[in-house]
Amino acid sequence: MDLSIVLTIGKYLMLAALYVFVLMVFRGIIKQLAADSARTGVDEVIAGRGRANGRLAAASARPPVRPRPQPPASAPVRQEQPPVVPPVQAPLVETVPEPEPEPAAPPAPLHQPVVDLLREKQPAAAPEPQPAAEPEPLPEPEPEPRPAAEAVQPAAPHLRVLESEDASRQPGQELPLSAAVTLGRSDENSLPLADRFVSSRHALICLRDGRRMLMDRGSTNGTFVNGERVEAEVELKSGDRIALGNTVFEYRAG
Repeated sequence: MDLSIVLTIGKYLMLAALYVFVLMVFRGIIKQLAADSARTGVDEVIAGRGRANGRLAAASARPPVRPRPQPPASAPVRQEQPPVVPPVQAPLVETVPEPEPEPAAPPAPLHQPVVDLLREKQPAAAPEPQPAAEPEPLPEPEPEPRPAAEAVQPAAPHLRVLESEDASRQPGQELPLSAAVTLGRSDENSLPLADRFVSSRHALICLRDGRRMLMDRGSTNGTFVNGERVEAEVELKSGDRIALGNTVFEYRAG
């Protein structure tokens, strides 16, 4: 058993015993006061009546004072005999019966107040723990809208170096194309080529009406697309091979 429960029960038992002891002492005092009061009242009544009877007896025993008649001068003095006073009977003293003490009320049952006291002192029973309510599921956060995948920008049109005598043009290198690109050995070209078989102003690649066009600019050794020489101009398509002297490019539209 838990020590706190034992201590609580012991405290309540001590309180109940103290309550019973105080109740018994209080009732004893009440009884003693009632008995003393009744006895004192009877003694006072008897003493009062005794004093009244004594006063009456004394008054009766005292003879009345009568005036003596004056004898005449000629008549012989006759000695009067004192009147005979009959004995006065003392009045009977009425005896007052001693009041019977009222029957004491039966003692109240002690168990009920003790039970009530214990019931009042007993701590209220702790409420039974209720099962914890299941937490409501939190609403799932809405997925943040992902930014739309950036549109894959098509690679800019460019020339990929396949073969070259120019040390600055290594195979695999990609050369972007603008709207108009000139090719030749001269440094004035947009795409200069250090190739001895390439003319100073060899060819031109431009954009016309959305189409990529290649023109030969009167080169000495000519310009070839997929092995065919370009006479005036030709439209380029992705994957076409362009040969200028000893330099070979692959055209990529994107």
